[in-house]
Amino acid sequence: IRKGIENRGHSMDADLYARVRIPTILLSTGLMLLWGVSDLQLTIKPSLFLYYCAKGMISLSVVMLSLRLIDVFGRILEEKAAETEGRMDDQLVPVAIRVAKLFAALVGLIFVLQNIGVNVSALIASLGVGGIAIALAAKDTLANVFGSITIFTDRPFQVGDAVSIDGVVGSVEEVGLRSTRIRTATNSVLSIPNATVANAKIDNLGAREFRRVRATLGLTYGTSTDNINAFVEGVRAILESTDEVNKENYEVHFVEFGPSSLDIITSYYLSVDGWHDEMVVRSKINMEIIRLSEKLGVDFAFPSQSIYVESMPGKA
Repeated sequence: IRKGIENRGHSMDADLYARVRIPTILLSTGLMLLWGVSDLQLTIKPSLFLYYCAKGMISLSVVMLSLRLIDVFGRILEEKAAETEGRMDDQLVPVAIRVAKLFAALVGLIFVLQNIGVNVSALIASLGVGGIAIALAAKDTLANVFGSITIFTDRPFQVGDAVSIDGVVGSVEEVGLRSTRIRTATNSVLSIPNATVANAKIDNLGAREFRRVRATLGLTYGTSTDNINAFVEGVRAILESTDEVNKENYEVHFVEFGPSSLDIITSYYLSVDGWHDEMVVRSKINMEIIRLSEKLGVDFAFPSQSIYVESMPGKA
């Protein structure tokens, strides 16, 4: 197995090699015992006991070997998925490995029971009532499994995307059979059941082509009309000269007389890869706007009130 994997251009670490090696040794021992029982010339009961022990060992080792081989091939698939540009395969491979191991474990359990002489058909029939109770108890688990299937077929997001799911904002770390793990802004990991995710309103922030920025710039009421016009044109020039700003869709206008300021609405869209890049570009634009205000001699307003005193005690 190790040589075959190495011939395919992959490597097997010591831990993985040991995990495959142990069930292989058990399988060899079980086969040796099965073929050698008759040569021991024992009576019926000891021979029958050793016979079932051998078959049980063989069955158990086959199941263990199947699970370990799934790990081996899963490691190979993960390496291939890491080499591709898309993230869908990175998201699908871990789930496929879990499903394969669950299926192998269930089939292996039946295989082991049959080989040690248990009547599996009668056992399943006797568990009819209990199976109903188990099915009812596993209702939520099955709903989450079908929810994961819905996520993989609809693909509302991929691993690494920034999303908002029912008010929870963060980046997708992993999509499992039961839940989806979200890394929040506080660096905690939140697990959301897949049944909830499948029925929730999902805002995929990572799929945005542009990131919108909207701000209100308030100038003091003493600003002249010429300076207001020059300030508006200067902000437009700043946006026009910034490479990350979408030149086809930005607005800068003097739109409102606020309670304590002359309000200029600024709205533009950034073409950046992530939140960090967005913060860097916004900071650069804001610094240029401050330099423009200093150059023109205009002041930014802040919430204020003017109080007029009609008279003071003891004075006219």
